[in-house]
Amino acid sequence: MAKGNKQSDHWLKVVEAGFSAGLERYQAYRATKPKKPTPREVVLQQRQAIIANHQNRVASHERRLQRMKTRQTIYTAGAAGASAMGVVGTVTPQPSLLWFTAAGVSGILAFLTREKRQTLQAPPMPELPPMPVEPLPTGTPGSDEIARWSRAAHRWDDLLPLVDQMHPDAGLQLRKALADVDPALRSLVERLGTLYRTTQQMPGTQAATAAHHASIEVAARLREGVEAYEGLVAAAAELIAAPDLQQSVTQIVGPAVLDVQAYTSGLRKAAGTFDPSY
Repeated sequence: MAKGNKQSDHWLKVVEAGFSAGLERYQAYRATKPKKPTPREVVLQQRQAIIANHQNRVASHERRLQRMKTRQTIYTAGAAGASAMGVVGTVTPQPSLLWFTAAGVSGILAFLTREKRQTLQAPPMPELPPMPVEPLPTGTPGSDEIARWSRAAHRWDDLLPLVDQMHPDAGLQLRKALADVDPALRSLVERLGTLYRTTQQMPGTQAATAAHHASIEVAARLREGVEAYEGLVAAAAELIAAPDLQQSVTQIVGPAVLDVQAYTSGLRKAAGTFDPSY
């Protein structure tokens, strides 16, 4: 009986040791397993790749300008030298027009190269993909406003095509208003995310306190913008709901568009110079 208990204890220890070894290997695997990048990290990588590619194109453009400048200098020097040789040749018994011809050709090439160099445009900065909107934890300043804006923004995929089809002029007005307000709201949302991460990564510090107070102010400005933004969505919905309008399109869309324009104008005045890439 005692011998059987010893064998049971022995196998129990073997099983426990095997289980512990398996658990350790699993934990080691999880620790070394590459983590899936977040949507924010994916967009950051895309933006970095676009910027790096643009910098390479700018560098290539600068090298091309330098090569053209070198050719222009050579052509100019060749024209001057050929002209001098032609003048010297005129005092010889048999003057040749070859030097003047060479001078003329070199001068033309120098002029054309100069014109091309001056009109050659640098590659424009490509548009960067917008950073994804990350919801903030409930109770954080701006969390409700970000959620409201995100819900309203997703409605345009359904609303705008219908408005464009039923009322093309109203669709143009709405798109123009969205082009003005979307960068402004996105800028505020990104600021709130930055301020929130500051409070989380530097708790109990003066920077965290300042970030919290700033986030309250930014959330208040975002709230005003979201209300104007929701007004645009309501105007679009009213256009779709009543295709046989007794009111003009301007009467329905106009006030919402004016609210958005007033809001974005107020942001620009408050910031001095509004930069949507902030």
